[in-house]
Amino acid sequence: MIKRPTQVVTSDLSFGESMEIDLGDITAELYHVESPHSEDCVCILIPQERVLFIGDAVGVDYYNNCFLDKEKLRSLITSIEGFDFDICVMGHAEPMSKDNILHIMHSLLERQENV
Repeated sequence: MIKRPTQVVTSDLSFGESMEIDLGDITAELYHVESPHSEDCVCILIPQERVLFIGDAVGVDYYNNCFLDKEKLRSLITSIEGFDFDICVMGHAEPMSKDNILHIMHSLLERQENV
């Protein structure tokens, strides 16, 4: 195996708050949201399917001693509440309902506030 030096290149595509991608019969709506997990979180809504992909948005900040920023979690909850979807797909869990993901997030916030 030939080892080559790693080359980092800039993205060909970037966007501000949101971007819409036409995929033919469906549309992917990308939204930057504040998240306790990272500074560059993007959620993807497929409105025709009523599905929201949030990846690891609910996770802790591994680069900051697994800190969970309550204000960023509150902001994420507000963003999630504002999306019109039925099914949420997280990075490391089975798909779940909007009510279920919001219940989990509110429970996590309550535990953090009691610490």
